[in-house]
Amino acid sequence: MDRREVTNQWITAHHVKAGRLVGLNKSLRNMRLGNFSYVPRALELGDLNGNRFMITLRNVLVDSEETLNRSIVSLRDKGFVNYFGMQRFGTGSVGTHEVGATVLRAEWEAAVHLLMKPRLGEGPDLEKARKHWAEHKDPKEALKLFPKRWVAETQILWSFQKAGHLRSPFDAFNNIPRNLKLMYIHAYQSYVWNHMASERIRLYGLDKPVVGDLVAEDRAALDASDDIEDEKGTSKDAESGSHVRAKVLTDADVDHYTIYDVILPMPGFDVIYPTHAVGDKYKELMAKDGLDPHKMRHPNKEYSLPGSYRAFISKPENVEWEIVRYNEANVLLTLTDLERLEGKSKPEGVPEGRFLALILNLTLRSNQYATMAIREICKQDTSAAFHSSLNPVERSNVDADEPFDNATSSEADVIATGSS
Repeated sequence: MDRREVTNQWITAHHVKAGRLVGLNKSLRNMRLGNFSYVPRALELGDLNGNRFMITLRNVLVDSEETLNRSIVSLRDKGFVNYFGMQRFGTGSVGTHEVGATVLRAEWEAAVHLLMKPRLGEGPDLEKARKHWAEHKDPKEALKLFPKRWVAETQILWSFQKAGHLRSPFDAFNNIPRNLKLMYIHAYQSYVWNHMASERIRLYGLDKPVVGDLVAEDRAALDASDDIEDEKGTSKDAESGSHVRAKVLTDADVDHYTIYDVILPMPGFDVIYPTHAVGDKYKELMAKDGLDPHKMRHPNKEYSLPGSYRAFISKPENVEWEIVRYNEANVLLTLTDLERLEGKSKPEGVPEGRFLALILNLTLRSNQYATMAIREICKQDTSAAFHSSLNPVERSNVDADEPFDNATSSEADVIATGSS
């Protein structure tokens, strides 16, 4: 979906006059600068409260518009499971969480192998580079083949070339920029969290808290920790140690809370786990990867994870929607903010058009994924592999194992605006 986004983002530039920035528009491609003002301080991590989305779902296949309306009302009133989006785990055949598991086990050779090995679907140039490395293990020649934008791979190769041997995979992995290294282990935490959310649903449903669930002692602290998550979902709090404290619900207080208070932990050494069956599921899942949720301190301090907490169910805010019909597959159905400023007219639908589209406006907190909100409406797979198989106009029936049948859509256009 990101490739079809048009985004509006607030930025600050230090000691730069607006006129100079306006001049840049002459040379910028596919972007514009504008709406200038002078402010006393720069924007920083943590200033983003959330994002306002306008999402156009095209070619929606549904038995009636009323069914679609009911799905959106349910999303507005009941919310959605706060899963991490599939983009969190990469789009290739090697998941970022798989690399993260090897790092947490301190298996550096395995981590480097996963990052460097040949994989499907990356294009001929990258396939050639990976194949050459697999066959020759020559970092100097491989560097000539790998595109520079593949930062992890090129940094590993630079390290091997500088060392003159391949005997230190730890040094090679450590040569990767810190934010990228941490992305792998945070992806593993997200992988575990997603599985545990599904287990919580399977075992106890979505209606209410149960004894053994966790809630935040201070909800405001939880919300604040959510707000300082960056665009990859990695929070300052998660790196420096969790300041959110959780408590276990008992018979005495379980009725004082709602399902929206329930939280699940991201594995780490500074969190507690549910005391009901979901707590055991953490141990079962992570044991398959050779890890223990109660032993998350790493031999290398940089990879020790304190853990954090994440709300089980999220509600979007300011939900608005419009259902339109149209005939041409690629016709524009919405305007960007820039197009509105330029005075362009809003596209009009065709009352009896062949195709159905949903134009959805909603606000999400900075750590919530729009793809997961859409999943609640469409009830379909949100992975890149699934969507790459879809025809822009025609879509085959949902797989028989797919447990939902509300509505499906073959494409999404997105306009997103950050809210500071």
